[in-house]
Amino acid sequence: MGSKATVMQVINAIGWAHYQLRGGWKNILATTVGYAVLIGLLIFGSVYLDPSSAPSIYAGWTMALLALQVGALVLYGCWSVSSAVKKDISTKMIESHRLMPVSGTDAIAGYLFGPTSQVLTIALANFLIGCATLQGATPLGSGLVNWFKVNAILGIFAVSAWTVMVFLPLVFPMATSLLAGAVFILIMGYQMVPALLPGASLLVGPALQESIFGMLALGRPISPELMVSIVAQLVVAALCYIGAQRKYRRDDVPAWGPLLGLAVVGTYVLISMRGLSTWEVFRPRGWWWETPPFAVQLTLAAMGGLIVAIIPVSVAARQEVTWRRRRALHDPAPNPRPLPGMLIVALAAAIAASLLPLAVGERWSLRTWHPQVFASLRRDQLPSIAAPPFPPGLVARTFLVYFAFLTVMSFFLRLLFARGIRSRWLPVMFVALLGLAPLLVDVTVNGAMKRFETDDVFSAISGASPIVALVYLWSPVKGADGALISTMPGIAAQLVLGAVLGLIYYASLRRGAGTGMAAGGRTMEAQRNRDGE
Repeated sequence: MGSKATVMQVINAIGWAHYQLRGGWKNILATTVGYAVLIGLLIFGSVYLDPSSAPSIYAGWTMALLALQVGALVLYGCWSVSSAVKKDISTKMIESHRLMPVSGTDAIAGYLFGPTSQVLTIALANFLIGCATLQGATPLGSGLVNWFKVNAILGIFAVSAWTVMVFLPLVFPMATSLLAGAVFILIMGYQMVPALLPGASLLVGPALQESIFGMLALGRPISPELMVSIVAQLVVAALCYIGAQRKYRRDDVPAWGPLLGLAVVGTYVLISMRGLSTWEVFRPRGWWWETPPFAVQLTLAAMGGLIVAIIPVSVAARQEVTWRRRRALHDPAPNPRPLPGMLIVALAAAIAASLLPLAVGERWSLRTWHPQVFASLRRDQLPSIAAPPFPPGLVARTFLVYFAFLTVMSFFLRLLFARGIRSRWLPVMFVALLGLAPLLVDVTVNGAMKRFETDDVFSAISGASPIVALVYLWSPVKGADGALISTMPGIAAQLVLGAVLGLIYYASLRRGAGTGMAAGGRTMEAQRNRDGE
């Protein structure tokens, strides 16, 4: 026993430490046995009071055990993982962990299964008790198979959720507040959020129309939609695992490099495309809130694509500035030259821009592969533009909107990084300004000219906002003259802004910003040394 414990401590010290913080095997065993005895006594008492209804009582308890399994694995498990990571960060214990000879892969695995050791034993107790109740509720065959199946689906979802809960505190210091806000929004708007963000609902596999409760009660097989959801969960979990292990080893590096950032954008596009095109198939069970117009769902997904595409662009900008700073400091061993920033901008724009034609094309394809769903859709639940093939100009202008926005963000972030500005709110405020300022200017100017006597207060000026430009392109909007509002002036304005920021950035380098960059590099290096001491 001692040798096994020593091996565990060496291989995964993080998991061992959090396992001990949970009280070790004595506390975990006592808690689990007490829980199992309590549930067993309640089940025995229920059957003893009404023996004639034993099969239905056993069936009801099986469903109750599945609900307890959800609470243990998802709610209690996510809380355990998140609280363990946040405690290590707040107490600076994670700095001590980083000095140990433990790889990032092993450390993140330790955070996943060390704090959840008690959760796993309770889940095992629920599983075994459920196997027993199923024998009293149904014949041993199909009922037990379904019990294995729904627990496997729930287990995959739970481990994926745990991985996200490890990733968030390591990457976002304000993750606790954001998660609390997200939970509040989900509770207060549980009927609205999945409908407005269909891509997110695709990830909630156990709650889809064929929920795990329905699968257990009716014995239905795993649907293709659920298989898609499971694959999406695993992909998201893998990306978060990679990002978490990078942040664990070094806090001063991004969670994802430019190429992994592009993979994140591609994952967002595929999940959002599938959720947008088949929301009626994926919608969670019990959600009766009326589906919003498809144009609203598409616009929100396109906005999300703009934000997610900033990830690889930001990393590429940071790597370029770091590389230039090392050259300015005459570092004898500078990092390899990073990928060109504009190449990452172009690739991110191409991937993110593909969401709209893919989602609209898949939505129209419902009439061939799912005619029953297509026939039930209202007119506003269908795309407002024609079915594919799309005009090349439409696809090209969509790419230009994303390309112009990401170009602006790339040079803006390079200017911030070059001057050592580490504010998290400046980029947020800048994105809000890019999205809202043209719209507000158009409403003010155009509305004042028309004395606000008409609702038609939008013109090509609003197209300088990337969000509005995408709306103009994929939900064709007509002006006062009845003609479609042109998007080219707005796209041109975005490209000009990107070019201006680019000229400012490169001009600052030629004026000797390298000296200032070197000074900024020395200041940041000194700050890191002080933090290390």
